[in-house]
Amino acid sequence: MSQIQRTVLIIDDSPEDRQLYRRYLLQDRDYHYTIWEAQLGQEGLELWQRYQPDVVLLDYRLPDLDGLELLAQIPIQMPHPCLPVIMITGQGNEAIAVQAMKAGAQDYLLKEQITPDSLHLALNRTIETVRLRTQLQQRLERERLVAQITQQIYQSLELDEILQTTVTEVRQFLKTDRVLIFRLQSEGWGQVTKESVRTDCIPLLSTSLHDPCLNEHYIESFRQGLITVKPDIYDSSIDPCHVELLAQLQVRANLVVPILQDKQLWGMLIVHHCTAPRQWQSLEIDLLKELATHVGIALQQAELYQQAQSELVERRRAELALRENQVQLQQQLAEIEAIYQSAPIGLNVLDTDLRFVRINQRLAEINGLSVADHIGRTVRELLPELADTAEPFLRAILETGEPQLNVEIQGETPAQPGVQRTWLEHFLPLKNGDRTIGISTVCEEITDRKLAEEALRESQERYQCLAELIPQLVWTASAEGMLLDVNQRWSDYTGLTLAQAQICGWEAVIHPDDLPVLSQQWAVTVETGTPYQAEGRMRRADGVYRWHLHQAIPQRNERNQIIWFGTATDIEAQKQLEIERDHLLEREKAARTEAERASRLKDEFLAILSHELRSPLNPILGWTKLLQTRKFDAAKTAEALSTIERNAKLQTQLIDDLLDVARILRGKLTLNAAPMNLVFMIESAIETVQTAAVAKSISLHPVLPNIGQVSGDSVRLQQIVWNLLSNAIKFTPNGGQVMIELEQINDMAQIKVTDTGKGISSDFLPHIFESFRQEDASITRQHGGLGLGLAIVYNLVEAHGGTISAASPGLGQGATFTVRLPLLKVEPQSDRPHDSLNGELDLTGIRVVLVDDDPDTRELLAFILKEYGAEAMVVASAGEVLTLLESFKPDILVTDIGMPDMDGYTLLRQVRSLPPERGGQVPAIATTAYARMEDRQQALTAGFQKHIAKPIDPSKLVAAISDLLSQR
Repeated sequence: MSQIQRTVLIIDDSPEDRQLYRRYLLQDRDYHYTIWEAQLGQEGLELWQRYQPDVVLLDYRLPDLDGLELLAQIPIQMPHPCLPVIMITGQGNEAIAVQAMKAGAQDYLLKEQITPDSLHLALNRTIETVRLRTQLQQRLERERLVAQITQQIYQSLELDEILQTTVTEVRQFLKTDRVLIFRLQSEGWGQVTKESVRTDCIPLLSTSLHDPCLNEHYIESFRQGLITVKPDIYDSSIDPCHVELLAQLQVRANLVVPILQDKQLWGMLIVHHCTAPRQWQSLEIDLLKELATHVGIALQQAELYQQAQSELVERRRAELALRENQVQLQQQLAEIEAIYQSAPIGLNVLDTDLRFVRINQRLAEINGLSVADHIGRTVRELLPELADTAEPFLRAILETGEPQLNVEIQGETPAQPGVQRTWLEHFLPLKNGDRTIGISTVCEEITDRKLAEEALRESQERYQCLAELIPQLVWTASAEGMLLDVNQRWSDYTGLTLAQAQICGWEAVIHPDDLPVLSQQWAVTVETGTPYQAEGRMRRADGVYRWHLHQAIPQRNERNQIIWFGTATDIEAQKQLEIERDHLLEREKAARTEAERASRLKDEFLAILSHELRSPLNPILGWTKLLQTRKFDAAKTAEALSTIERNAKLQTQLIDDLLDVARILRGKLTLNAAPMNLVFMIESAIETVQTAAVAKSISLHPVLPNIGQVSGDSVRLQQIVWNLLSNAIKFTPNGGQVMIELEQINDMAQIKVTDTGKGISSDFLPHIFESFRQEDASITRQHGGLGLGLAIVYNLVEAHGGTISAASPGLGQGATFTVRLPLLKVEPQSDRPHDSLNGELDLTGIRVVLVDDDPDTRELLAFILKEYGAEAMVVASAGEVLTLLESFKPDILVTDIGMPDMDGYTLLRQVRSLPPERGGQVPAIATTAYARMEDRQQALTAGFQKHIAKPIDPSKLVAAISDLLSQR
């Protein structure tokens, strides 16, 4: 047989006494004692609070506290209804015993009288007394608690207050940690609706909890009244899943009592003890069962109360609604009567004899009689002229019981005698069951409407006639863009009927490019209500689009709808004029731009021309002045003369270029074409530039196979090649290379000049052959020139039926110029031409008359002729020549053209008028500053055999004289 457990606390400062008591207790075989000892009163209080002993053996006299003082502190420390204390003292004193019993001790023992039996007897008696007193106290407290809650249930209908009082009072009564009411939901879920909890425990109020063990079996058990009593959740008596949930809620012992409402499980009244295991007493369990029953009653009572309240509220709401409906009905009846009497249409009621039973003011006014005059009288009695028309409709309603609606009646009434008026009538039967007991009539006068409809019809006819007569395309549309009507001209133009246009929409005949603009403008116009205007192309029936001006304005129709009336006017001719005008403006703008560019180029050219013409004059005038004022040795004199000659030739070349450009611009460029070999011409050009190339250490690499002949002017062709070679040498740095390649490409001769010079930028390359264009026209440019050379070359190549092109990879990468000329279909000639002049020219014995109004020129030419052995007669005017011819008998006449008094042409005509023996056939050479091709042609036509342009090259003059003399 297992022993009953008892815990004893011994508080005594005597070790011998404590040992004695321990020995006596352990002699008791019916109980198993757990004994705790304390020497001091304060230590005993702490052990008492910690272990809650069943019995305390308390020595009256302690070093720190006496027994009475210790008992006085116990109610503060331990809230027990009675104390399981046996007071022990060494002195027998009844006063001390009385004080101890009053302080709460259950028994009193003298130390010298204590025996094992007496101690056992005192312990049993004390424990039983405490148990009985505790039970009594608990029963009283339970009865009080049950009575309090029961009274509250029957005196209060506030369910929340009842439930909260229940959990609060139960926790206080049981001295536990948490009491809650758990409202069961479904599938193991529920919510804590009320809770009383110690402050250091987790609050669960309003928390939704899920118990996986709460299946249908458990629910049914709870429904049958199952009470779950668990002193310790870890005693293996409950499912692990439930243990886990309770552990999360800090629960160590729990007590669960079901709450039933109408035999259905509503929820649970749950008690949690969190600090330690707890043995639940039957008294406690019975209390919770009873309280759960009362809570169920409270729930049912609250539900009934709620139902009663709901029914009461609903009844009050129904009564209020009834009163409101009655008031509303009275208002509606009053409103109906007011509307009936003030309605703008006529209303009346007739009986089966067609007598007026009821009539409103408006119908009385229409009939021209008062309301009182109508009551009790028939339609025929009041309105005999209308009765014949109205009575057939009225009789038919009385017979059939069917209404007659939208009946138009015309006639006269006393209100307006002699005036035909029109009314729109609705006759409605009044029935009592299936029997017709009267007729209700609704009468609206539509005289004005009929007149307006007639006027509208006439207006529409006029509009339709106008729409068909005007030359525009006419249409009407809704605000959404739906076509409502079009005139015949619109249909003829588009090839669509109105029905087809309504299906495909007006967008189908608008050019796709114009549709976005027209649609956007239409949307803006509709939104703002402003007139619509836009231009767009419309497709004609043959597929051709023509420009039209689209215009529309909004109007409201009789139904207050916005209708858009629009036209489309053909403006194709106007648009074409606008396009032409725009083109003219663009051309004018381009011409203005070109003129401005030309003006700018002219200004740049004049600046360059001034620079290029003045630059050679500087060394010429400078060296001339030095030669006149100083003495130089032969080497320096030769250098000076060479410089003067080079710059004079440069200036001559500039003037020749200007003259060539002038000829090209006027279309006066002429060629003396003849078959020629390009190899000889290119070699001559190379010889001309060889000195310049050597000066810059530039290597010339000609590749000149004999490919045949071309037809051309040898001078001009050599000018082309010389110009290309000069440019290549000019723009190639020292030590560079220039390639000259001649080859046959099909039936064309190709001359390609390639250099390793500065190259041409991609921006300037398209303008390389334009007149007066230079890639660098700034005052800091590194290379001179007028920018005419390549323009002249381009035109000379075209004049020979050829082509020229330029290419360059970019700046610093050289350039290539390619000339192509058509080849003649003849065998190539390999023989070089023979020089016409062999050896040094000699004019010894030749008599020359030299005429020039400029003394410097006369002196220079006379010196040249004398140096070559000629005998020269120099005169300053043309008039002097005529007196010398017969006496001097010259072999050659060399004369200037532009002279005062008599020019060279007049002089030659007078000379040619003389007989041969007087010098009339003397060969004549014109020397002039007029160096154009036209000037040369004019001189030859006038009778001169040669034309030499100033400045005059002495060798050319002597060669020309020799050539003329050799032809005699």
